[in-house]
Amino acid sequence: AKPQGIMALLDEQCLLGQGSDAKLISNMHAAFGKGKHPCYEEAGPSTPWRARAANFVVKHYAGPILYLCSGFIDKNRDTLFESLPELMRSSSSPFVASLFPEK
Repeated sequence: AKPQGIMALLDEQCLLGQGSDAKLISNMHAAFGKGKHPCYEEAGPSTPWRARAANFVVKHYAGPILYLCSGFIDKNRDTLFESLPELMRSSSSPFVASLFPEK
């Protein structure tokens, strides 16, 4: 099976009619927490981050960043303007155009 990243788990929750931030963070902790991924850390009251349980830490090259999961699902459900994918496909940059393939 193809390994899933944070964005894939986020998209999965958005596709579910009743996806939630709580379920997202639970899935992320299950997939990456407890040492399963070296760049991911759970953040909660009993961790060095002293944060709510619905948070996580990504260890970026410049240092660890605490992310608040609240609102991730709603923000990811935002829709694109209908004309945006077509506009992006017409970009003179092959890379940008490749990000919006025809469906």
